[in-house]
Amino acid sequence: MARVTIRRYCADCGQMRPFAKDGPAHGLHLVLTILTAGLWLPIWLLAGLASALTPYRCTFCGKGRH
Repeated sequence: MARVTIRRYCADCGQMRPFAKDGPAHGLHLVLTILTAGLWLPIWLLAGLASALTPYRCTFCGKGRH
């Protein structure tokens, strides 16, 4: 999993904080898709969708936010 970090205002902390979430490792999924002649592609798409629906979390207080 690749860690994605953005900077946003956290309402609970009252400050600008880094927010993070895990995303799919695109390089690994690309290699698997090539090695399996495309059979891995639906799994890669599901992993991307799951990551897109997961909220970012404040790295200080742990509260979630999109």
